[in-house]
Amino acid sequence: MRQLISFFLIISNFVFSQNNKDTDYKYNKTIKVAEVIFQNLEKVNSSDSIKNKILEGIRLVDKYETKEAEILYAKLLTELSWCEYQKNDFLKAIEIQLNAQKIFENHNDLSQLATSNFRLGSYYIKIGSEYNNLGSKDERKTAQQVALGYLKQSVKLAENIKNNEKYLQALGGLANYYVAQKNIDSTIYYSKIMLQKSTPEDYKMKVMANNYLGLMSCEKEDYIAAEKYFKNAIADAEKSNAVSLLSAKGNLAYVYMKQKKYKQAKINVFELIETNKKLKKLHNIGKNYATLYDIYKGENKIDSALYAYDMYYVYRDSVVDQKHKDLIKELNIKYETEKKEAEITILKQKEKIQTFELEKNKQLLTFSVIGLILIMLTSLIVFFYQKKINTIQNLALRSKLTRSQFNPHYINNAFTSLQATLIEHDLDESLINYTSDISRFSRLLLESTFKDEWTLFEEKQMMENYLKTQQHRYENNFEFTISNNFSNDELHQYKLPSALTQTVLENAIEHGGYQNNIGGKIEIAIHKMNNQFEIVIKNNKIGDETNSTKKVNNEPSRGLEITKQRMELHQKIHKTKTDFKFEMYENEVLVTFVLPLLNA
Repeated sequence: MRQLISFFLIISNFVFSQNNKDTDYKYNKTIKVAEVIFQNLEKVNSSDSIKNKILEGIRLVDKYETKEAEILYAKLLTELSWCEYQKNDFLKAIEIQLNAQKIFENHNDLSQLATSNFRLGSYYIKIGSEYNNLGSKDERKTAQQVALGYLKQSVKLAENIKNNEKYLQALGGLANYYVAQKNIDSTIYYSKIMLQKSTPEDYKMKVMANNYLGLMSCEKEDYIAAEKYFKNAIADAEKSNAVSLLSAKGNLAYVYMKQKKYKQAKINVFELIETNKKLKKLHNIGKNYATLYDIYKGENKIDSALYAYDMYYVYRDSVVDQKHKDLIKELNIKYETEKKEAEITILKQKEKIQTFELEKNKQLLTFSVIGLILIMLTSLIVFFYQKKINTIQNLALRSKLTRSQFNPHYINNAFTSLQATLIEHDLDESLINYTSDISRFSRLLLESTFKDEWTLFEEKQMMENYLKTQQHRYENNFEFTISNNFSNDELHQYKLPSALTQTVLENAIEHGGYQNNIGGKIEIAIHKMNNQFEIVIKNNKIGDETNSTKKVNNEPSRGLEITKQRMELHQKIHKTKTDFKFEMYENEVLVTFVLPLLNA
């Protein structure tokens, strides 16, 4: 009997030890895979691929509660926060990094805490900049104070653990903070410490420090010193990475321009444009053309300056388009993910129902029926709720679309590129002017789709550019005048719904019979009256409109109906009186807008 018991004990111990070995092997293998993912993140090119790799590593270690697994989990969270930061989702980046920080604090990992504090400080600097752009001074000040606290803590931790790399990184964060504040003395102080503490191989840190010193020299208008610092930065950047090199060369081009060394400035800018094109950095190319505009303006080369200015807008609009594409891509991914999760949920619910059906117990069967009813009710609620959301979103999008489709033939980027080609080949000046007018008009039209309201100056500009393009189109069959009793400052001061007059102008031209007849006239008057102003648009009728523009049975213009609704909405939003009149006579049409004087 004893022998039998001993045998069973031996077998039990063996099985138990084997289970432990299997568990340890599986754990070690999982941790090793996650570590390899973390160590190879720098080799991944696409930002989406990096994020997917990080999420894969997080899923591997999330289920383990050992110190090793939790620290690795927090490191991966830190990299995930950086992905969100690069996508400009600063609040999400902060939320993720704070979760990582708690884990580092629990395990007293000072090295990782130094990095975490540096990241949080950098994120809050960006938050402060965003508030600054929005004009929220109190929120900006709070964000800056929080950023400064995290960065000082990072410096202190890096000093305590005597880690020079993290210490230089934290000093760079502090210097960057003071650059944002335009605090010249503090920026110079921390930048010089960075140079003193850097080893000959710390190229990135030296580039950063020299860039900051150069920027502060520019603030002091000491461009000779700034040139020296930026050249030092370029020399070190060529030994490190392209991003730092681009920044340093851009800064040097700016200094050359300020010193009126236009030839050297242009050489730098053209090199930057070519490099940024290879790297597909559209935003940077736009900045380069903005600098080129300033250079040409300094050389008094007006045509070249205008070309550079238009190219700046081309790349700026390209960046906006790319952001929209990225947003749509992100929404599609989110939709597909939610759809799959919903499908999995439904499958699980079906499995439960099947399990209940297999049970012959009446009570369990009753519960399954009740569960099925609840599922159906939940699905109906979700369906109707989602339908309501979709309806609201479609209405909002339709409103945007209506305003953005006034004339789909005006494609800003295409005409700007065409204008550049015409200039290069010295073609007909009137054609160049035509494409220039179209480019300006379409740019304003695009801007109006993102603004519910804009200034009276922008509305006047849009009317003028649009009518010029139509004059060219109809071979000067009509003439127009725009008069106003506002000063230039007042035109910039007051606001109205964006592109409000566009539909009326289109109707005036399309229904005025100007296609085949000369002698057309459009008169626009903008007048201030006490606390209101009016825009009066008068056009003559010199012939029948073409068949393509005629309304069946005198059907009212859909565009005019939308214009009237926009006026009513403007009145409701600002709780003030507006008026819109459309008067048609035998040979004349008179349209009057009456709007309140509202500060922009």
